[in-house]
Amino acid sequence: MSGTPKSRDQYGPPLGTYKINTQHDSLSKKHKVSSSISLRPQTPSSNITLANVVRTPTPSIATSTKKYTPLQYTNILVGPKDFMTKPSQLVSPSINPEPPRPPTFMDEYLIKPDILPIITLEKEWIKENPTKIAEDLFPSTFHYPPQNVFKNRTFYEFILVDTDSAEISHTSDKEGTIIYSKIKILRIMTPQEWNQPLHSTKTFSRQFTPQYYSYFDYMEAWNNVLYLIPEKHSWFIWFKKGISLKFPKWFIKWFRDFGPLPSLFPQKVAEVYNYFREHSSFVPGYRLISFFASQSITWILAWDYSITNLYEEVDIKLLSRRLRIKW
Repeated sequence: MSGTPKSRDQYGPPLGTYKINTQHDSLSKKHKVSSSISLRPQTPSSNITLANVVRTPTPSIATSTKKYTPLQYTNILVGPKDFMTKPSQLVSPSINPEPPRPPTFMDEYLIKPDILPIITLEKEWIKENPTKIAEDLFPSTFHYPPQNVFKNRTFYEFILVDTDSAEISHTSDKEGTIIYSKIKILRIMTPQEWNQPLHSTKTFSRQFTPQYYSYFDYMEAWNNVLYLIPEKHSWFIWFKKGISLKFPKWFIKWFRDFGPLPSLFPQKVAEVYNYFREHSSFVPGYRLISFFASQSITWILAWDYSITNLYEEVDIKLLSRRLRIKW
């Protein structure tokens, strides 16, 4: 069963006048949270594509702030002959924001070298099957330690949908089991766009429990929304064409954790990326994400649990995530 992007109405009825019988009632008064708070600060997108990064000289579009060093989008005058004439031939049809078919987990994946630690394991928790450990430690449907049992994966998914940060859809088999999902990244809210202390809360546009979320919840949402089903489930991920390339530092870390690696590239795409990396003025650490975001390149992500040793000289084990990616 094909999935369509989830709308706000799928998470609850429109927010109206009703009594909130939760601990957040006093919190809303403290921070003056109401349904009138805008969740969509209007930030102009930088319509940066690889073609105009390497072909057309334009002034820098980045503006300086007091807290963050702006990225410099200085363009290049010349490039490889093939790219200068027909750049689309180098990136099509491999670069496709709408994947033609779902993958199977048995298809060849590249295992990322870095694992993501979850929790330190006590001796009595350790079992042969790491998925079973997670089932014993976490509530049902959770794949991360719960700080609040009401902040399940759907809560984090709704944050991204309600803030117009992502379009998310799920495709299920005949039995209703989700087999793969898609997430189109529309924008990343910066701390400045939150326009209030980061611990202060905003309210959802629909009735939901919990009704409120902070910027820290927003940051965590990008991680926890991906933890749907271990091993057999996969995500198609790509950026909206023309998305702003001024990413906050914490999202750069997210991309390093969950994003692809250049070793996945077909030869022609690798040639374009190498030219982009060598001639663009993006600072190190921003080049790969800027290349993927500006070209709206899709990658596929899957994950499963693993048990890893924290130290060589001390017997301390971690329940961790092992990430798999493919072109």
